[in-house]
Amino acid sequence: MRIAVQKALQGRKIKVSAVCGGIKGVLVSEKEEVRQQAVDSMKEIITAAGALGSTGMILAPAFHNQTKLGHQETRELLIKQLAELGDYAQKANTRVLLEPLNRRECHFMRQVSDAAAICRDVKNPGIGVMGDFWHMTWEETNDMAAFIAAGKYLHHVHMASRKTRKVPGEDEGDK
Repeated sequence: MRIAVQKALQGRKIKVSAVCGGIKGVLVSEKEEVRQQAVDSMKEIITAAGALGSTGMILAPAFHNQTKLGHQETRELLIKQLAELGDYAQKANTRVLLEPLNRRECHFMRQVSDAAAICRDVKNPGIGVMGDFWHMTWEETNDMAAFIAAGKYLHHVHMASRKTRKVPGEDEGDK
């Protein structure tokens, strides 16, 4: 797949910004074998992201019902896992980008500042943050403040309309 994308990009001015999807397993599962499956698949994706010149591979640590761990346990496990993955991402010349989701999709890491705090605790330049305006609609009181709070950890932003997750301005009544 990576080679096909590289060939498709040859001679073009378009670049891969971030890589999203394809992770098998759950990085913060209570089951070791499920976590290892996630780590293994993430390393493959990180390698491809680096080869494509991408700023990073997007990671939403867990959706609803993917883990039975509580908030603190989930956070501690994530920080432990990200140390190894951050080193791997650095060697691949890219990073892992934490994506905060909204309360309808997850119980954990719902604000950009939550993700930035995890980055500060991991202390690894191979770990960064992204923001997604659609998710931020439900969780942030001020988009600019969220991005300022993320500081040096912010490396990618998903642009989307507020109501239906379309291209900005396509929702009827968006201003």
